Amino acid sequence: MVKTKVKTNVKAVDKTIDTTKNTEEKRYAYVLGFIFFMVFLGHLVPLTYKVMLSATPYLFMVAMGVVYINFESKQKEILTMWVLGLFIFIFIAELIGTKTGLIFGRHSYTDILGFRLIGVSLLFMLNWAFVIWGSVLLANIFIKNKYLAAVTAGLITVVYALFLEPAATKLFYWSWINNVIPIKNYITWFFISAIASYIYIKLEIKTKAKLPVYYLAIQTLFFLLLIIFFR
Repeated sequence: MVKTKVKTNVKAVDKTIDTTKNTEEKRYAYVLGFIFFMVFLGHLVPLTYKVMLSATPYLFMVAMGVVYINFESKQKEILTMWVLGLFIFIFIAELIGTKTGLIFGRHSYTDILGFRLIGVSLLFMLNWAFVIWGSVLLANIFIKNKYLAAVTAGLITVVYALFLEPAATKLFYWSWINNVIPIKNYITWFFISAIASYIYIKLEIKTKAKLPVYYLAIQTLFFLLLIIFFR
């Protein structure tokens, strides 16, 4: 009887902790959503447009920092290695892509996204890692089969890219030859995301955090709004 009561109390405490964490995550998500929305509005006003473009790299850095710092998992060190490994892999792939036109298609980055290494934006390569992270967590919420979850995460990333690419071209984050976004760009992102997601799932990084998912959703909505309203 005593053991049963103890177990019940422990479960109640765990449930309370989870509820508190979920509430905190939602608060951070609201803050990130508000910031991105204000930046979106800033893009529409001629007087603030240039300021918003200059602030873009700092916005992404702060947003990713908020997501990473508030992510709770006993395997956070493994997560960090996964993010860094994915970041390096994406950087190498983008480097090949910008120099040869292979993998993604011929494109080039501007300096709007901040520091570039050998012509590749380091900031957005890290952002891609965070987007894929959000995609695999979202897929894992609904799908338990690891192979199907990885494929679904790949598809989610492609949906994000479908909104990102036209908006990023409008904002001159990067440019494509003849302003045409190649189909192979989306195919490549599907395979990169699916493979990276499968590795993430195999690492068994257990967490109940949803902030990376909110980050993905907020960014997707941000770029969608820019496609619709930015001229």
